[in-house]
Amino acid sequence: TSLAIGNSEAPFTESVVMFRRGHRPEAAKVARDLRIGRVRLMIRDVRDRSAPARIAVVIGEDKITQFS
Repeated sequence: TSLAIGNSEAPFTESVVMFRRGHRPEAAKVARDLRIGRVRLMIRDVRDRSAPARIAVVIGEDKITQFS
C-alpha cells in the first residue's frame, strides 16, 4: 500500500477517484466507500504526483468542507 498526498496543477470542481490501468475495480470500491460518484483513468498530472500509487482520490470543491 502506498499513499501520496499533494495538490494538482489545476483545481477540480468535482471529486473523483482515479486509477491506473487494470485497477478500476479497486477504484470503484474506494469511490463507493467515500461516496464519490466519479471514477476515471488517471490523468498525467495526478499520475506524476501520486506515483507509485495505483489509485488516487482527488478531493474537489464539492467535498472540501466534508473532508477538511
